[in-house]
Amino acid sequence: LAGPERLIAVERAEALARGSGVQLDQPTYAVQEFRDGKVLRMRTYRSRQEALEAVALLEQDAHA
Repeated sequence: LAGPERLIAVERAEALARGSGVQLDQPTYAVQEFRDGKVLRMRTYRSRQEALEAVALLEQDAHA
């Protein structure tokens, strides 16, 4: 949880390439912003650090 109007969700992307058979299994981090109980925006990041930095920047903008 990243505050009363933001949430960081850990997701997992799984895929299998048809031609090569290469498998993908990677965590992703979604920052969701809410307004009036509804999702206003969602952005996905490849690392936890990127998601946390995005939330920090959103917090700075909210207080500016």
